[in-house]
Amino acid sequence: MAKNIIKLLEKDIKERHLSKHKFYQLWNEGKVSMDALRGYAQQYYKFVAEFPRLVSRVHSNTPYEEERLTILENLNEEENPKLPHSELWLRFADGLGLKRNEMDAKMLPETKKMLKEMQKLSSNDFLEGAAALLGYESQISEIAKLKMDGLKKHYGMKDARALEFFKVHSKVDIEHQKTWKKMIAKHARTKEQQAKVRKSLNKSMKAMWNMLDGVYRKYC
Repeated sequence: MAKNIIKLLEKDIKERHLSKHKFYQLWNEGKVSMDALRGYAQQYYKFVAEFPRLVSRVHSNTPYEEERLTILENLNEEENPKLPHSELWLRFADGLGLKRNEMDAKMLPETKKMLKEMQKLSSNDFLEGAAALLGYESQISEIAKLKMDGLKKHYGMKDARALEFFKVHSKVDIEHQKTWKKMIAKHARTKEQQAKVRKSLNKSMKAMWNMLDGVYRKYC
């Protein structure tokens, strides 16, 4: 049963993978303008800055010590005081020519809705929260590589400092998603639990897809 739910989640992720979104496909082809990349960087920063708090919500809702300790490792990596992931994103924005004070841009309605949905999902039962974060972290390794390749090939971005966010996330999220899968496989044992997990995963992926829709409509 546990293996079955993971296979179902992986199937759902594959079907709604963000790499299929038109905005990322155009990015990988070099057909997104620099202004659009800057707008995207401003919107996505809202999520990057909020993400550690989403992980923290799931951590605090998890009743099992072993799992909490594993989540804490993920959280500590996100908010490493020496170099938090939010700073890595800001360095990418630097590479696009954005000033730090420009990152406080107004959120698009779709961005605001996505954050609200992710906050809600991560505040639910710990399994639903784990599924919501799995919906994100299961995709990021592949997408980070896609973005980085596109930036190098089409936008002349060679600065390692500006690309570090993508380099880091092409690796760390492979391990992070294992945390959520392991938790779900171990604790989502009833049909009711598994149905809630799958619903949460799909809600999170839909919210992220809709955020990209908003970016595409606004900037492309």
